Amino acid sequence: MSVLPTAFDLWLARQLAGCIPFHPQFDVGVQDAIRANVLGGLWFGLALFILWNQSARGKDEMVQVRVLTILLGSGLTILLTLLAGAVISWPPPVHYTGLQELYRGYLGPNLNTTSFPSQSVALYASVTAGIYSLNKTIGRVLWTLVAFFIALPRMFVGGHFLTDIVVGFLLAVAGYWAARFLLEARLSSRLVRILDQTPRLQLLREIIVFIWIIQV
Repeated sequence: MSVLPTAFDLWLARQLAGCIPFHPQFDVGVQDAIRANVLGGLWFGLALFILWNQSARGKDEMVQVRVLTILLGSGLTILLTLLAGAVISWPPPVHYTGLQELYRGYLGPNLNTTSFPSQSVALYASVTAGIYSLNKTIGRVLWTLVAFFIALPRMFVGGHFLTDIVVGFLLAVAGYWAARFLLEARLSSRLVRILDQTPRLQLLREIIVFIWIIQV
């Protein structure tokens, strides 16, 4: 279903786009940093790796369970974003009629045909919600990164409207808490106990978690 962004979405996109012509090198730097994951998953993957490594060394079952819950929650969150995107769609600001002429060609092409909702915000907010439950200090840092390293830069270069960001955040909360309350006790805890009892399965678990962290 094709609908329209809100009037505030359009106004805010114009204000952000109005800043672009004044600092071309900065703008290109932001775009390159997004594509290189410097303004993305690098920090979230690092935080997950540190927590998982510490839990494995200390045999901390609670942390291992929660990391698996974060994995499940991020999967549910992405599924929710795909479902939401199948119901509602609109082009990102850089392709939106009346806005696209505000963005300069030196930023490079944006191949996305729809920006609703923000999968980046949804994924990293879901991961952050889980990490916050384990370590509030790291969690606060990551929430700040979600706002200023994930959401704002993508809005600045015309990748998302504010509504894309807000809905992505709401889906992240829904996905993580669904995993936390519906799956953690029934699935994550059982998986950790089963895997701990079988050395070969422990190796498989480490490989799966490592690949997931790399993907993040």
